[in-house]
Amino acid sequence: MTKIIYWHLTKRLLFAVFLVLLGLVAPLILVSLFGHLPPAALYTEFLWPTLFGIAPAILYLTLPIAVGIATTWYYGHLLSESTLPVLYSAGFSVLSVSAPAIFVAVLGTAFGYSLSCYVAPLAARQLQDVMNIVENAPTPELLQPNRFYSLDGGKRVIYFEERIDNDSIGGIFIREFSENEEKTLIARRATFVRSEQQTLMILFDGTIQTQRAGDPQGETVSFDRIVQASGLSGSDPPKRNWIGEFELTTAEFLQARTRYEKDPADANLWRSEALKRFGVPPLAIVHALLGLMLITLWGNSGGRREAPVILACLIIASIHTAIMIATEALIPQDGWIIWPVLGLIAAELTLGISLLARQQWQRAG
Repeated sequence: MTKIIYWHLTKRLLFAVFLVLLGLVAPLILVSLFGHLPPAALYTEFLWPTLFGIAPAILYLTLPIAVGIATTWYYGHLLSESTLPVLYSAGFSVLSVSAPAIFVAVLGTAFGYSLSCYVAPLAARQLQDVMNIVENAPTPELLQPNRFYSLDGGKRVIYFEERIDNDSIGGIFIREFSENEEKTLIARRATFVRSEQQTLMILFDGTIQTQRAGDPQGETVSFDRIVQASGLSGSDPPKRNWIGEFELTTAEFLQARTRYEKDPADANLWRSEALKRFGVPPLAIVHALLGLMLITLWGNSGGRREAPVILACLIIASIHTAIMIATEALIPQDGWIIWPVLGLIAAELTLGISLLARQQWQRAG
């Protein structure tokens, strides 16, 4: 009978966590997706790699608050329905009644660690590779009409008026800069041809204006068809010359601590990432325990007042938000802020354990 009750409570709580997590993660992923990719890239092959790059980090950073709020809401519902008093009357202790919530929180912590220590770094590396292409060497599909694109470190500017199809554009304007001359190419139409290293443009029906240093006249030549380098990436994506601390595997990340400590700014980034990887996942247990104990302490089993549940959820949300703001924005600027954050986490855990011990002692007495 006891196993049936535990299994029922666990299933309902897992479903509640799923609903809360879905409600939190879905809009965050959408906002982040639109922030990383231009509108034209949403219909290209970059969509799914970007989603995979974004989702794991958002999941493990959001999972603790989802577990905490779901636990608080679900046990508040049990208390308002007088289910918890019935379980206490049947001989269940506070710890026994809390066991399904603690079990779900432990599962959430384990899942969070699998994301933060393994999946998220791999996903972040893929995301940065995509962003490197989008920002520095976009593919033809990413270009939109009536916009100026600066390529090759500002040495080449491309503009076009209309997209004819996936491989052709119309009304092209290209300006190239070098040390001794400036070229302006105007063409009626262009077709993209992708090779491994770069994408070439076949320009049709246009002119080339060349202005050399010291020559006030310049030179203009008409053409029917020419092949021109575009500065866009080819089938092989361009390589990055840097790797962020958030991309390192856990073993690489721990080994890199000595190297990062040599520079104060890098050390702050390392501490911020360390807190996210190793400190955020167990917040699922900390938030769930505090929310559960606050509901038990403040709840009114005789009515359907929702104020204690809302207040407990707001407290958990405020604590988690403060930790996230400190981790993402403050610690990268000042690494010593990590200690007040760790103190806040320790205080929340201590309060939850002390309330659990108090409730257990009162029920036993």
